[in-house]
Amino acid sequence: MTAEIAIMNRSAIALAADSAVTVTQVGEDKDGNRIYRQKIYSNANKLFELVKGRPIGIMIYNNAELLDVPWETLIKLFREENRDCVADSVDAYFERFISFLSKNTDRFFPVEAQVEYFEAFMRAFVDQFLNTFSGHLQHMATERSIRLTKGIKRQTIESLLDRLLVGWQKVKRAPWSRDLPAAELNEIRRAILELMPDEAEGFLLLAKHKRQLRDAATLALLCATDPPSWTGLVVAGFGQGEPYPSLCHMKISGVVGNRLMILGQLKRSVDSESGAMIMPFAQSAEAQLFLTGVDPEVADAIGSFWSEVTTKLPHAISKIVSDTGASLTDAQEEAVNEALETFGGAIWDSFAEYMNRFHEDTRISPISAGARFMAKSDLAELSEALVNLATLRARVSIDRSETVGGATDVAVISPGDGFVWIKRKHYFDLSLNPFWAVRHGVEHVPCPQDSRGGY
Repeated sequence: MTAEIAIMNRSAIALAADSAVTVTQVGEDKDGNRIYRQKIYSNANKLFELVKGRPIGIMIYNNAELLDVPWETLIKLFREENRDCVADSVDAYFERFISFLSKNTDRFFPVEAQVEYFEAFMRAFVDQFLNTFSGHLQHMATERSIRLTKGIKRQTIESLLDRLLVGWQKVKRAPWSRDLPAAELNEIRRAILELMPDEAEGFLLLAKHKRQLRDAATLALLCATDPPSWTGLVVAGFGQGEPYPSLCHMKISGVVGNRLMILGQLKRSVDSESGAMIMPFAQSAEAQLFLTGVDPEVADAIGSFWSEVTTKLPHAISKIVSDTGASLTDAQEEAVNEALETFGGAIWDSFAEYMNRFHEDTRISPISAGARFMAKSDLAELSEALVNLATLRARVSIDRSETVGGATDVAVISPGDGFVWIKRKHYFDLSLNPFWAVRHGVEHVPCPQDSRGGY
């Protein structure tokens, strides 16, 4: 996990990112069951200058690689090969970066890597379905004492497949797949069918079951709402001549058929009226707590509790009325229950609307108003503090892994000064590498003096 923050007002945008990265290794135990091993490192780079000398930066979060190629490498190759890149907008910078990746899929992502990603995606989808099927059978056997005959298994899997397919048919296709030619789509469907299992929980799948599962898996790939891995990209700064900063956010999950699997794109900007904006990415609970005064988990718990209360209220009142000896006809009881459900829903909606206004008036608006006039140094300090808040919570909470941590990198981007590092970690001592500073246009750092007065 990651904690990243972008804060922009009319004069600049501050970006901050932590350095923690979680590495997952997939393997098998002695019985052939899939196991996952994870390790957390606190030295990852997630914030970069996208084009040298231009007021444009990029942050990455979630997966640090795309088909085993580090995003850091891809970003720095783009920067090296596009030294003279100048764009009129942040959108245009983003499009040039994506175009660079798309035009070089053969170079960066060999067919073998694309096939491996494709098969991993399908295995994850099929495993999830088989686990659901197994769970249903276990529930029927233990909770309902149903004998799991071949006929019962067949009815269950056909019911689950029907629901699965109908559910995916309602999901909108991801941008990357909307213009997919029919020939490529048919090839994908053929490849998916070959990966379908022959049996599930001792039940041999028929050809129609495999086709249904294939169709659902195809839609899951084309929609890609919950891929096994993905990377968030945040490109922010100023286009050439733009007076105000803006930000583009996109998720990319993989590469299939030399196509980048782009899941969606979002743009945010400030202008003369909006003034300022604070946007957290990845692990955002601490930033939301600072902005709204309520932890998102607490807000969800309150919502779930009152939703349950309003659902149970009509039946509880009906029971109270019945216990007093009063009687209602079925039609009267149904009408009362319906009125109470409507009343309970209206109360919850009113409460939610009130709390949203309260958060906006007492927390969000005052903070945003202050950020509107912040100097560059204050923007940097606030962005770093919000990331550090997430780091601190991960460090002290016994129920959390330190998936946010390490040094916090901070940069501020403005039209006049360009991309300026406020805090930046290095894996080496700058004073020992003066030629690195020369190559990268950094102010010269003197070589260290040894104990004899030499260098």
